[in-house]
Amino acid sequence: MIRHEDTSPDGLRKAFNYINSFGYNSCMLTYHSRENDMFIKLARAIDPSIALKYIIAMRTYAISPEYLGLMVKGFEEIAKDKLMFNIVAGDLHSNETSVEDMVDSTMLYTSQDRVKYTGLWLKKFVNLDILKGRLPKMFMSGTSKATFENCKNFNGGIMVMVDYYLDNKEFLSQFDSRCVSLQICIRDTDEEADEVKHANYEGDKLKWCYFYSEETLLEKIMELKKNGVTDIMVTGLPFDPEVNRVHEFIKKNLEAFSV
Repeated sequence: MIRHEDTSPDGLRKAFNYINSFGYNSCMLTYHSRENDMFIKLARAIDPSIALKYIIAMRTYAISPEYLGLMVKGFEEIAKDKLMFNIVAGDLHSNETSVEDMVDSTMLYTSQDRVKYTGLWLKKFVNLDILKGRLPKMFMSGTSKATFENCKNFNGGIMVMVDYYLDNKEFLSQFDSRCVSLQICIRDTDEEADEVKHANYEGDKLKWCYFYSEETLLEKIMELKKNGVTDIMVTGLPFDPEVNRVHEFIKKNLEAFSV
């Protein structure tokens, strides 16, 4: 996930080539209404020659289905088969006024309203003539009943936090693509990693932190595979001085991350 790095086009290009060198399959470009748009910068920053793919986080109320379809089609002329989307429907950050800034926000006041709207949006998007036969892969974030219905109705993958997945793996097994999000931090021992975790987080946030030694982390990743996880979205501890250990771990254990 690209979040805290230099997100200028030049910075993104360097980050893409860097993470590609470790064997990552894709990276996510996040969405925030108070930040610059990642999608348009990707068109400038992308190196079509590298294997990396790109997951664009997208809020459906922020763009029409038709216009996003045009953007996807145009991007195919720059780099084919590189785009995926994370459909983010409900949540807003505390400092955002995205809904209030809309021309007509009457049907989008609550998170539930926005998830319902996403279903209507997706119905239009997946049936666009311009995208027939070229529909990009989509992951739906969220745990509401409406989000799961959207996954089933529009052939999307589900993306949830790792603790939610493990608590609901039987129910989530109905989806072909099951992506979990977790934060990784590596230290020499489990005890040292645990100290770092508790120094940075408390409460429920601890549930999606995989802070371990390399040996224990590998065991945990293999357990996720056995429990039906098909994709893992890895984030590092922000500003971790040893974050490169995560990348080296990925490179050394690519087979463990493949399905």
